[in-house]
Amino acid sequence: MKHIPEKHLTSIVKCYWTLDGKLSPTEMYIHRTLANHCPEIIFHYGSEFKEILGDNKIESTFRTGIHGQTDKIRKFTAKGNCGIFGVVLQPYAPTLLFNISATALKNELVDLESLLGQEGKTFLSK
Repeated sequence: MKHIPEKHLTSIVKCYWTLDGKLSPTEMYIHRTLANHCPEIIFHYGSEFKEILGDNKIESTFRTGIHGQTDKIRKFTAKGNCGIFGVVLQPYAPTLLFNISATALKNELVDLESLLGQEGKTFLSK
């Protein structure tokens, strides 16, 4: 589901989105992301999402972090009950919010603690 932000947030936030899935223990969900000029702050809840790399190797990803602007398709997998809350940012928002250029985040998945240091760690512990 897609949600529109309050008007006073639209200069930073393009939209919010949610995805919820309830799977049997034997089912696997595949989530594909497309090339996107807007970075996103992602909050995973429920089961862990893992990235399926080009050689079909599966790699753990963050629970909460930023998915930078991207020029490629990515695939992620989850089992069991899973969910994502995403905040789609305006393309220039990483510079305003985190003092980091959008190009430095291109095609990167950066966990919140690496991005914000102790503040990110404190946020995640709550």
